[in-house]
Amino acid sequence: MNFLKNAVIAMTGVAVIFLGVNSVSAESLKTLETKWGAPKSVKELASGVERRIYGEKDVEVGYFYFLIKDGEVVDRGTIQNLDKVEVKTNKHEMSGLMSSYFKGNNTTIADLKAKYGEPVNKSTYDNGMERIVFGPKDAVVGYNVFVVVNGTVIDQGTTNLLIEDAIEVEGPMVSPFMAKWYKNHPKSVAFLTQKYGKAVSVKEYKNGMKKMVFGSKDAETGYNFFIIKNGQVIDRGFQNSQS
Repeated sequence: MNFLKNAVIAMTGVAVIFLGVNSVSAESLKTLETKWGAPKSVKELASGVERRIYGEKDVEVGYFYFLIKDGEVVDRGTIQNLDKVEVKTNKHEMSGLMSSYFKGNNTTIADLKAKYGEPVNKSTYDNGMERIVFGPKDAVVGYNVFVVVNGTVIDQGTTNLLIEDAIEVEGPMVSPFMAKWYKNHPKSVAFLTQKYGKAVSVKEYKNGMKKMVFGSKDAETGYNFFIIKNGQVIDRGFQNSQS
């Protein structure tokens, strides 16, 4: 399977949403590494294409990757895992985008309380960072969550879980960026089955959402999965297993 062709098709919406562009602008590898630094992972793909993963893992979207051919960026997107096995530890993984923002915009816990009121949940990582969650819970993106060190915000995201390691019994994690994209580009379950055929697995959550996985498995990206709410797609991604 031509990975580049499929990646371009699959991640077009993600590229538009996450990086704020309508298409992949001409950018050299040298310019890319000036902005992002050394890559976390480099993998040779088919047709002379190289996939490079950069930055810290974002709490919602994962890592950012760029596809390079002949020294130029030809596509970009996000991916949940590096090519090496990740070791889970009780510490916050920084978002490259939001952590950069808060470096230049000093925000304190007092600022958060003035805006959101009292937090609905607090927890502390092994390294001393605090995870502070504010409500109310939005039906699409969940709660606002902030990571704080010495009273100052260093990162921000959204979550459906009050506790970091809670089991997703109520519903799946949903990317607010993808939810917004699908709101503007609606796709139904009927559209998915017409395009991909019958789902290889379907998981139903207590909040009524469904996770539908479609095959066959791609050698690079795995299976396509989609999160469904009220018969409409609100999120998508890739995974290695059918379940």
